[in-house]
Amino acid sequence: MGGGLPRIDYQRNLRNTGKSAAIGFIFGALFLVLARFYPGGGARLFCGVMGLFALSIGVRSALMAQPRIDLTLSPEGLTYRMFSRDMVPWSEITAITVIRTELLKVRLGKSSWAHQRSLDRINFAVAQPNLYSKSPGAAISRAVQSMGGDPPIAIETWFLSATTEEIADAIGARWSGSIAEKTVQSRG
Repeated sequence: MGGGLPRIDYQRNLRNTGKSAAIGFIFGALFLVLARFYPGGGARLFCGVMGLFALSIGVRSALMAQPRIDLTLSPEGLTYRMFSRDMVPWSEITAITVIRTELLKVRLGKSSWAHQRSLDRINFAVAQPNLYSKSPGAAISRAVQSMGGDPPIAIETWFLSATTEEIADAIGARWSGSIAEKTVQSRG
């Protein structure tokens, strides 16, 4: 399947990457200021840890803010640079799930679920993960994704130059398996 289809390269979405960096730096600075002036105890430690965590997200996003191709879909397979520099053949992929996230929105005493495109992702599993990326960070990320019963490798579509739907459609045209869909609701 997908033999006659062209190769598609998805570049990094620099606008969304920049937004994530700015948010990380702003919240990091805010938490660190709170930690500095909070009157001691566990709350001060919590603010300090949260500040460092938010700053690390800002730094990660800022480092990602350079043009490059992060996802390639070819007739032979996919290459997702955040997972591995090696191409994963379509025959090696065992499951794909499109995961959409909704957050609870409360306004004027009424609540409803609102789709959050920035949290959507496409998860996939491979038959032999030991053939690909072996970094500790990748192993932790895969373990966290698997805890929710999802395929362990997450493509964060917010950081790519196409929508989740466009990428899922392109994968579906190339991969012979069925793509599962899941909506996750979170109270934020």
